[in-house]
Amino acid sequence: MENTSVQYDAEKYPNFKEYLWFKDHEEELMRRYYGRFVVIKDEKIWGDFGTWRLAWTNARKLHEPGTYIIQQCIERDPRWAPRLIGHKFTFVEEK
Repeated sequence: MENTSVQYDAEKYPNFKEYLWFKDHEEELMRRYYGRFVVIKDEKIWGDFGTWRLAWTNARKLHEPGTYIIQQCIERDPRWAPRLIGHKFTFVEEK
């Protein structure tokens, strides 16, 4: 499989790299945290919680909004993946 990198506007979407990290580690995270809500900051798991509200409440106490994401570890239909409507991303293949 070829490595692919994504270029995005880091000023507009500073936490998009956390989502990309989640997708890269999704299989491992599903095994470890299935059904839980994980808080991801700086490409690391900061905590896992049973509800979204609990994850959000704890994350906002210590971190600035927009610097982390909360992701539930469940299998999803790809049609419901997060999208940034109206913004174009460029995929670049690495050799």
